[in-house]
Amino acid sequence: MPGRARAVALRGQAEVPPEGALAAPLTGRPCHWFSFRVEALRKQAGQDQERWVEIERGTSFRDILLRDATGLASIDPAGATMTGTETESWTSNGPPPAAGMGEALATIASVAIQGRLETRRYTEEVIPAGAPLFVLGSLTPAPSGPAAVRAPESGYFAISTLSPEATARRHLLAAAGQGAAGAVLVGAGVFMTMRRRAAGP
Repeated sequence: MPGRARAVALRGQAEVPPEGALAAPLTGRPCHWFSFRVEALRKQAGQDQERWVEIERGTSFRDILLRDATGLASIDPAGATMTGTETESWTSNGPPPAAGMGEALATIASVAIQGRLETRRYTEEVIPAGAPLFVLGSLTPAPSGPAAVRAPESGYFAISTLSPEATARRHLLAAAGQGAAGAVLVGAGVFMTMRRRAAGP
């Protein structure tokens, strides 16, 4: 039977599973996790100006493997706050680099309907293959195989490619920028605890 869940802070390296790395849908970059958004510049009904309209978005939900000095952990990314990911954003009148036949046909349809290529904005965020990882979450030991890490019932769940210190600064600055004074104070306490847990090799 699996052990009892407990709060942990893990530092290690992302490991590519036997089935291989994921391929980011817009660029084809090998990665452990991705999130993407596609927007189109369109005129809305009754409006003269064009605006960006979201037409597609997606996120991967495959577990991320992390290896540290104690072994292997399998991290369910659902609900995690991601920090230090690699992000690319660009505008184009054509399909993205990793587009398949469906995207190419949609581009042709856009020309046929509007008489011109539709301007689109592509944004893709990934945890690249082999990235260092820092994770704060709830770990359940397994009798065999990787321990399972997921969002705790209460508390903070974070996945970061940055150090604990850099992760703390990033989140506290974000909270301060939103005017969330209470969140800054709470965040400071949470991340001081995070740093203590993650201390060591």
